[in-house]
Amino acid sequence: MRAGFLAAMAVLAVAWPLSGAEKRASLEKKPVPKKASKTPAAPARKAVPKPAVKPKVGKGTQKPELPAKGNPSPPLSPYSSVNGLGMKFVRIGALEVCIWPVRVRDFAVFARASGHGAAPRAGFAQTADHPVVNVTWKDAVNFCEWLTESERVAGRLPAGREYRLPTDREWSLLVGLGEEAGATPEARDLSVRDVYPWGLGWPPPSGAGNFAGEESGLDAWIPGYRDDYPNTAPVGSFAPNAAGIFDIAGNVSQWCRDQWNQKSRDRVLRGSSWFNGAIPLSLLASLRVRASGEMAGDSIGFCVVIAPVGASAPK
Repeated sequence: MRAGFLAAMAVLAVAWPLSGAEKRASLEKKPVPKKASKTPAAPARKAVPKPAVKPKVGKGTQKPELPAKGNPSPPLSPYSSVNGLGMKFVRIGALEVCIWPVRVRDFAVFARASGHGAAPRAGFAQTADHPVVNVTWKDAVNFCEWLTESERVAGRLPAGREYRLPTDREWSLLVGLGEEAGATPEARDLSVRDVYPWGLGWPPPSGAGNFAGEESGLDAWIPGYRDDYPNTAPVGSFAPNAAGIFDIAGNVSQWCRDQWNQKSRDRVLRGSSWFNGAIPLSLLASLRVRASGEMAGDSIGFCVVIAPVGASAPK
């Protein structure tokens, strides 16, 4: 429930100032001229070009199309693949990463095919291109498993690859953090201070993402920041990061594959949402939120990756 997610964020906000924890590269020889021959050479005969033979064009024969002058070839696609739902992916190492969170339109196809009827509804207006919200961790996993099977049957996904949620470490790479110390998401939580998805410095620059700005109507917001979306925004409404990923900051928080630690069955949420921003802590790139896998909220969604099967065992 949204109340559970807000409570988790409130706990982080209170604990932040009091914790005191510090968690968290020939010489080229001149040709020797030949002696001039005493006998002048006969003048070279000019080659007479043969007239070009124009192909005969009769009825039913198409004239060959010539490229128009000044018309370059179409540019190569920047995407490594596009699946049957129209989800676009970029390659990052061994992964292919969807460039934006799963949309309402994507989840709706899964919901109909699996007998759920329709995608979960938000408490506010959304279009088919908004990120799906109110999904649990299990909903996200079920979507990935269905999509894997569907794309394999259609011949668009080889047997050695699968759709799944990104791991916590993979999500850190996508946001630009690199390797972090710590064996679990809990140990890595807040391990990198003062680094945000847009870089260093607070507040976020204009257009950095869909956060709780002055447009939000919330009790607390980022002073001086406005993004024109009081709730979720259509995916791709803001500029992508250096890796080509949209909405890695703001819009919706995203489920990861991991457990919180080796003992807990709770899961991990990464990234901020349209609801966050009044507290700078809530937008840190290294922030993790511990959440029950059964929790859903209108600020929670997910993204997917295509990875080699078994490259990262469930945790």
